[in-house]
Amino acid sequence: MLAWLLIADEPQSLDDLVHVLHISKAAASQGTRVLERTGFIERVTVPGDRKAYYQASPDMSSAIVQTSVIKMDEMARLADDGIRAVGEENQTARQRLARMSRLYRHIRKRMPEILREIETEEE
Repeated sequence: MLAWLLIADEPQSLDDLVHVLHISKAAASQGTRVLERTGFIERVTVPGDRKAYYQASPDMSSAIVQTSVIKMDEMARLADDGIRAVGEENQTARQRLARMSRLYRHIRKRMPEILREIETEEE
C-alpha cells in the first residue's frame, strides 16, 4: 500500500486502494490506519468529495527515523533483558546479547544525524 501511495499521482481513496491493490476494504482500512498513525501517509480531502483520501506524507523521512528510533530502543531493551535472564553462567549468550544491544544503541544514536544529512541533501 505504501509503495502504491509513493508512486500515485493523486491522493487515493479506500475504494481506489481496494481496486488497484486487489485487497479487501477491511485490509485497506487497517493498512491506512497503521500507515497514518506512523506518519508514513496522511489523510487529505478532495474538494467536492466527502471521502477520505490518502497520500504519502511529505515528511515521511522524519516518520521513518522516529519509528526506527523506537524500534532500536525496544530491541536494545530486549537484548538487555536477555542479558539479565541468561545470568552469569552463559557467557557466550551474554556476549551475543551485549553486542546486539550495542549495535541497536549505535544505530539509534546515528538516526537523527542520518535524517539531517538527508534533509541537507534535499535542500
